[in-house]
Amino acid sequence: QPTPNPARSQVTQRVRSPEASVARHATSVTGDDNVLLVLATQLLPAFNTKTAFTATAVIAGVYNLVGWRVIAATGGVYVGLYGYERLKYTERAMERKFKQQFCDYASIKLHDIVTYTGNCCSTQVQRDLSSTLSRLLTSINGGINVLKTQIATLSAELSRSKDVYDSATSKRILNDHCRDELEHFLKLFSVT
Repeated sequence: QPTPNPARSQVTQRVRSPEASVARHATSVTGDDNVLLVLATQLLPAFNTKTAFTATAVIAGVYNLVGWRVIAATGGVYVGLYGYERLKYTERAMERKFKQQFCDYASIKLHDIVTYTGNCCSTQVQRDLSSTLSRLLTSINGGINVLKTQIATLSAELSRSKDVYDSATSKRILNDHCRDELEHFLKLFSVT
């Protein structure tokens, strides 16, 4: 029977039983500062995912770097802030927060409504102005046509009046001429 190789048997034992490796490592680590590292190495076989292993490695690294007092202080501050926020978030605070959210939502909706209404009003005003302009243009065109007709009528009457005036003037001149001749004839023949 071949003699077993002691180095090979240790490798086989490590591969077969990770708990034995952890226990052997835990017994070799001493001191209070390495308790978290020991716990992490004891829990290491329970982690099957890469993320859990990475998280454990990071925690162990931070623990070795800063110590348990800093981690405890950070945890205490976090728990204190969480407790403060939890105690501060009462019914009144929830109501105030809800009112604030409602006011924000309502102001956004009112802004949208004002914008929409403004656009609709602008369109309506534009339409009303266009219809009023077309009515005014129609009325002005009708007034212009009436004025043109009246101007043509007045021009015709003015032309007739001018013709009558010219005719009256020429007849008056003729009448004056006839009267002068009549007076001259009467003087000439002395018919009194």
